[in-house]
Amino acid sequence: MKKSRFASLVLSAVLFMSVIMPITAYGNQEEAQNEIVVISYDRALQMALSDNLSAIDINAQIFNMQTQRRDLDDQLDRGVFGQNVSDGLWNDIWGLQMQLFSTMQMQSAMEAEFMLHMQLIRDALDNLAPIDADDLEAALIAITQASAMGGFIALIEMQLAMMMGEMQAHQNINPNQNLTREARHNLSELDRQITALRLHQEQAELMVEMALRGLIVELSELDLLVEIMRAELELAEDLGRKMTLSYELGFISNHDLQLTQNSLNQGHLHLAELIRTQNTTRQNLNFLLGQPINQHTVIDFERELPELPENLARHIELLLPQTQTIRQLQLEIDSAVSARFAHTGSNNTINISQSDRQRALTTTSHNNNEIINLRTRINLQDAVDRAELELSETIRTMTAALHRSYADLEGLLAQEAILKTELYQAQTILNMAITNFDMGRVTMLDVQQARLDVFRIEQDIESIRNSIWLLAFNLENPSLLFVH
Repeated sequence: MKKSRFASLVLSAVLFMSVIMPITAYGNQEEAQNEIVVISYDRALQMALSDNLSAIDINAQIFNMQTQRRDLDDQLDRGVFGQNVSDGLWNDIWGLQMQLFSTMQMQSAMEAEFMLHMQLIRDALDNLAPIDADDLEAALIAITQASAMGGFIALIEMQLAMMMGEMQAHQNINPNQNLTREARHNLSELDRQITALRLHQEQAELMVEMALRGLIVELSELDLLVEIMRAELELAEDLGRKMTLSYELGFISNHDLQLTQNSLNQGHLHLAELIRTQNTTRQNLNFLLGQPINQHTVIDFERELPELPENLARHIELLLPQTQTIRQLQLEIDSAVSARFAHTGSNNTINISQSDRQRALTTTSHNNNEIINLRTRINLQDAVDRAELELSETIRTMTAALHRSYADLEGLLAQEAILKTELYQAQTILNMAITNFDMGRVTMLDVQQARLDVFRIEQDIESIRNSIWLLAFNLENPSLLFVH
């Protein structure tokens, strides 16, 4: 008991040192370094995964699991497998399964909390607002805790291998031949739990990559907005100088001059706010990558425009079974079917009449073995039916969501093509303005305005391509579009 409490304290200390302390330290620094550090996207993803998926030490959980394994080892040394499987031993195995199930429930709650904070972050991205550091911190804590369950996979595999090895040593036969149906169900349930943990780990890694892409996109658009704002201010300052000259010559009133100056001041305040948001976003990116908070990090990434599938319905039909969501639901069906087989010895559906269901509900006797068996059969079949219905409804929902998302992608690709045409026209106008300025036909103000128009269209194209990049990633991993 003392060791368990000590291990919990160690876990809490690791959590504080690896997650809370960096945020505090980062928050105390204000100015970004001037040195630019360029990191490739693949390297940045590797850094984000290694820094977050290994951030939580799970020694406390492993210690508890190893204690149970030692107890199980002692029982296995004394047990004989076959039709005479010890009830006490299998009770221990079921207890272990319940602990794993409870852990998976906690992990699902952590993932739900992560998705909640990620939605707040996405809303901020959509509105080009700064990301709340508390949301980022909470999201990272939740995803690291959810991802830490990967350590249990290897442990469960060792337990399963140990059990099978002990059975082989005791019986010197194929260990599955003489196991009872309940024993087969228990062993297959461990296999499914291992697979489920792997699916959770895959989903967690996808969420980390989604967070990384979101920060890259936000920073990319902020960089362009700052550049455009500076160009607008340069234009406004030129206009301000001309307005001042016009005022001195008596062509405009002091009120007109003040309006121009107020607009210029507002522009400088807006630029300062953009730069603050830019610095905050870069700090959040550094935090995700485990880099020094003041580092001027730039992610070198490429965005290839995706192609729309020729046969969308067939593409979705082939894609869905590979998703974490559908594979998890299929595991739940397999588990329910296995439990039914352990009780009935058959893979066939249990046919239960309406009168039998009514009898099971209305009979008040708790010692009637027939009623107890009937209720068990009803519960087992209902569990299979619910799992199959949930899978069917989820497939239908995800299919509809994917069709909508592909329609969105098609619309974004069309917008990108239109903007490219507009950019070509704006660049042509800019070239003409430069030529006319050289010939004395237009002012520098006209040239600057034409250049600003080009910047704005380039920013629109950048924003569209970022949206395409994010949406394409979600379409490649549909579980991100639909959180089960």
